[in-house]
Amino acid sequence: MSWPLSVLYGAPHEPFWGAPSSHMNFCEEDYIVTTYIAEFFNTLTNLTYRMFIDALDSPGIIRAKRNNSIFDIATIPYWGLIGVGVASAAYHTVLNYHVSTLS
Repeated sequence: MSWPLSVLYGAPHEPFWGAPSSHMNFCEEDYIVTTYIAEFFNTLTNLTYRMFIDALDSPGIIRAKRNNSIFDIATIPYWGLIGVGVASAAYHTVLNYHVSTLS
């Protein structure tokens, strides 16, 4: 049975960023849409999240800018949410784990 909005994918592309080193793999096929993005739809939703959060955070940051303090303690949550969207989109793009662990 074929779903009305389903997409038939071909074979996975060769990863541009190298083989994924992440131990976590989500419900999406890796490098199935393009050779540059490992999890295309997860990356797309994270970028959308970032744009939505930017739209909500912009008034708070602009308000702080009027007081000449965009890096004030009151703007930490705004910058944090923007960072989450950017970092998560970057992670889903490459699926590489670059943080060294203590062992």
